Amino acid sequence: MNDHDPASRLLTRNGTPAPDAGEGRTVLIGFGESLSAPEVAWNLLDSGFRVAAFIRRGRRVPLRRLKDLTVVEVTAPEDGARETVDQLLRVVELLRADAVLPLDDASIWVCEAASSGLGIPVAGSSGTHARLILDKRLQLEAAEVAGFRIPETLCVPSVSEALRNDLFPIFVKPALAAAEIGGKLYQAPTCICASPQELRAFALRCRDDMPMLIQPLITGKGEGLFGQAGPNGVQAWSAHRRIRMMNPAGSGSSACRSLPIADQPTDCAETMLGRAKWQGLFMIELLRDRFNRIWFMELNGRPWGSMALALRRGFAYPAWTVMQTLDPSFSLPPCPAEEHMTCRHLGREIVHLMFILKAWNAPALMNGHSGWRAVAEVCRCNSRDHWYNWRPGNAPFFIEDTFGTVFEYILNALRRRSSS
Repeated sequence: MNDHDPASRLLTRNGTPAPDAGEGRTVLIGFGESLSAPEVAWNLLDSGFRVAAFIRRGRRVPLRRLKDLTVVEVTAPEDGARETVDQLLRVVELLRADAVLPLDDASIWVCEAASSGLGIPVAGSSGTHARLILDKRLQLEAAEVAGFRIPETLCVPSVSEALRNDLFPIFVKPALAAAEIGGKLYQAPTCICASPQELRAFALRCRDDMPMLIQPLITGKGEGLFGQAGPNGVQAWSAHRRIRMMNPAGSGSSACRSLPIADQPTDCAETMLGRAKWQGLFMIELLRDRFNRIWFMELNGRPWGSMALALRRGFAYPAWTVMQTLDPSFSLPPCPAEEHMTCRHLGREIVHLMFILKAWNAPALMNGHSGWRAVAEVCRCNSRDHWYNWRPGNAPFFIEDTFGTVFEYILNALRRRSSS
């Protein structure tokens, strides 16, 4: 790398921004409960930024253990959306933040609602980009125009309308990732329904004034396509495949492995993002079925749960996005060497084992795997494995994050059992 190239002065050899790249500017991230929060915070701190995180008031999050990180509490938007917006504005002013980086759909909504008074740039989804991220109907239209294969989708104005569906199994998800209803932010759940009875049970968990999307259930392997979009198009492409899901029947991943980019629909992705004039990091969720066909699932315009894998490979998407937002002349480094690895979340792997034990005698839930084989896969480790949220000198954080993940699953399971 040429020493006279501006990018070379901002980056280390593996593509990670150098410690002085942030020049002491303050980045506010949130919500701190998000799965990606620890990895994003470390990436920004390593890049020379001062980092603060906003969390929902009263939440005990492991993020508090991170050194050199300021944590501030705000009202949960699910309790009072406008209070959250007002408090975010005060936090930005108090901390004299230079940029805010939303980490989940709720924070994208809050930042967009506060945009007229923020006075600082949002690194990531804002304006028309925020609307694209929060409205899955707009995403499907844009993806189809760009050439992606999309599932046949029925949009209904409410869950009660979905009850008229008579084709199963189906995947039901909200058309809006987040919406304000009665002064509170609401995020509808998603569900796989194999029968009318399961659909009716799901409907009881949802508000009846939210539009929903109904898609046929497509089985296959979940994949992710990632990159950084800027004035020169999309760069720093990477991809991964889910190896295991926390819940074998369908959920977020507990382990994922990087993939070569050559077999990914980058042309369709670049067309979609180019038409949207996208800037910054992105993640396109895909599904590869048993016929090797790739289906578009959704677009995420904020850090994703498996950010640990990208960062271990040298793709410093969060820091790059903030730098690009603060300095339009910022240039991305050459892509890191294509070194493939597996990244795992210990707490989620333990939860996966708990699901296996629960479904030991239910082959349909085991995806054709025997219980012993599933256990062996989880317990097998090798030198190419890396762990989410592991960092030398931060063992207490790693332990708390692991136990907190398992405890949250057990607590939620008990709540569901008591309410049924």
